[in-house]
Amino acid sequence: MELKTLKLYILIFILFLQGCGTSYRADWREYEDLKEVLKASYTESPRGKDPLSAIEELTPETAIAIALRHNPSLSSIRERIKESLERYPQAVALDDPRLNVGLYPEGSAYRVGISQRWPFPGRLSLRGEVVLKEVEEGLEGLEVTKLELIYMIRVSFSELIYVERAIEIVDEERRLLKELKESVTTMYEEGGVGLEDVLSIETKLARIEHKRIILERKWNTLRAKLNTLMARPASAGLPELRPPPLTPITTDIDTLMNIALENNPRIEKARRELEGAEADLRLTGLKYYPDFTVTAGYNTAWMDEDLRPFMGVGINIPIGTRVRAEIREKRARLSSIGDSLRATIDRVEEELTSLRERLLELEHAKRLFEERLIPTAELTLRTALTSYREGRGDFTTLMDSEREIFHLRLEYERILTETLITIAGLNKILGKER
Repeated sequence: MELKTLKLYILIFILFLQGCGTSYRADWREYEDLKEVLKASYTESPRGKDPLSAIEELTPETAIAIALRHNPSLSSIRERIKESLERYPQAVALDDPRLNVGLYPEGSAYRVGISQRWPFPGRLSLRGEVVLKEVEEGLEGLEVTKLELIYMIRVSFSELIYVERAIEIVDEERRLLKELKESVTTMYEEGGVGLEDVLSIETKLARIEHKRIILERKWNTLRAKLNTLMARPASAGLPELRPPPLTPITTDIDTLMNIALENNPRIEKARRELEGAEADLRLTGLKYYPDFTVTAGYNTAWMDEDLRPFMGVGINIPIGTRVRAEIREKRARLSSIGDSLRATIDRVEEELTSLRERLLELEHAKRLFEERLIPTAELTLRTALTSYREGRGDFTTLMDSEREIFHLRLEYERILTETLITIAGLNKILGKER
């Protein structure tokens, strides 16, 4: 075999191998790191077994852990991220080599050739970078969904606790009214009060019964929502609920904002999108430069054997007008994403400020109810009840006092619930799962 022919075959073989491979500039380490991050987000959970079967007391943390393992919305997002990640090997790979074979109408002459397209240096790595930024954006989107799921569980849990306490307060009010009814009935039989007082209490008891039914239906609705978040049947029973502790946030707004800027996944997602748009703009800029197509072949139609092997290089000719228009498009997109990032940061700061002020308001209301309103209302009810039984007080004052104390107790429980929900909202913005 002649040396020229041997060199030609070696070149063809190298082109074939290169076409099957990928760019050596590809950042495979980052690809593998993201693959591990995605893999770590999956958690194995036994199929068909109720995750609450062995739990006697349910806490928000337990409910959150179950939801993060079982909620199907997270699994769906993970699969979409996996789909994006597997585009990376495709993005950094060279095009398949092309094999051309031709036969001439007469005779036994033939020609065979192979060609390989080589992108301009840097193009493959930038294509890979764009894909990896999309994956990173998807991972931050997964964190956004996880934090939203955690927030929804904490809200549902807090509302369930409130309804349970509201039922206890309603039951206590019903017991008091029943005791009061017995006393008023006795006083009526003795001629001390009119029949209207007895009937008024009876009407109040009927309304209390209806209020309890409403609360029970609300509890069932909230139970269904919490079960759904944990990927359980909506009507499944729940263990005893343990109220979460109140841990007020006293950090100043500037410190909270710094934490949010570092940890908030909405902001991080917008940043990854911006970085991806920047890489995409750089990739578009490389379209001003041509790709190369290296060709090698052998043509037996030539009588002179020295002319049979051939090699060549071709390039595409970029059309500047089209490339400039595409660059303007990508710059506009980049500017839009940058504005969205700034808007996201502004919204986070606004939400932080609003929730922080709301929390201060709730803490003040909590102290007011504990130190002044409830103790005063309890004393007023005791005084009104004693005065009525001794014949010195009127029935209207007694009923107003009774209604006020239980209204205040319900409102106090609402304040505690709103405090828990507000803290959950703050933690969601701060990027805290716990």
